[in-house]
Formats: sequence, C-alpha cells, structure tokens
Amino acid sequence: MDAVAIFDPVSSAEPLKKEAHDQGFKVIGVFTQPLRFFQEYYHLDKAALSAGCDEVIIAESGDEILKQLRTSKFKV
Repeated sequence: MDAVAIFDPVSSAEPLKKEAHDQGFKVIGVFTQPLRFFQEYYHLDKAALSAGCDEVIIAESGDEILKQLRTSKFKV
C-alpha cells in the first residue's frame, strides 16, 4: 500500500492529508459530490479543494469510486 483514500477531504479531514503525507503515503481525495457543491459550501476553489491530494476522484456512486480506485496509479 502506498496511498490512502480520504473521502471528502475538506474541513475536519484536512489534517488527515498532512498526517498521511507525514507517514509517507500518497493521498487520493475522493469527492462524493460534484466539486461545485464543496466550492459553494466551503467557499473554496478547485485548487484549494485538491491541495494536498496526489490524485482526485470525483464520483457519487460506490461502484464508480471503486472503479476509479482500482485504476489509480497508486495502490490503496
């Protein structure tokens, strides 16, 4: 395993990205809503939302999330 997947990595999950990197892991940010939802709710732009993520997945269904995680360049 060389990466961790953090779901909806904003607000209270922000420190998890830093901790994962500090422990030597890559971070896959999994957004379970369209980015515009997070942009409107947290007032952050796309760059701020994906900051600290080595890869970003945007998918609302579990099947699509799993599909993208399986095809990631990182091993979760």
